[in-house]
Amino acid sequence: MNQSIFGGGCSIIRDYIYISDLVDACMLALDSTVEGVFNIGASVGHSLNEIIALLEKTTGRRAIIEYKAGRGFDVKQIVLDTASAKKNFQWQPKYSLEEGIQLYFDSHIS
Repeated sequence: MNQSIFGGGCSIIRDYIYISDLVDACMLALDSTVEGVFNIGASVGHSLNEIIALLEKTTGRRAIIEYKAGRGFDVKQIVLDTASAKKNFQWQPKYSLEEGIQLYFDSHIS
């Protein structure tokens, strides 16, 4: 895995969600009469270095990373507040980031 990361692996934080959790939330929203905008995410932030470590652990392969200077337009942290979706749809994600990566990996190696 040869990849470039801008701004260092610890400085960029994102909220990741497994696709079936997203689909579940969308289905609940479609079946609901509640209107509005709802954030769907895990409400947990992970750095790129955390993602890389999980991918290395899951695949058993070492990532080759080239760290580059940060870009001025990069948002440092995006972690969603999903309280409204949880309240209105009784929804919350079922899979952690690690579980989601493992499920994805398992489904693509078989």
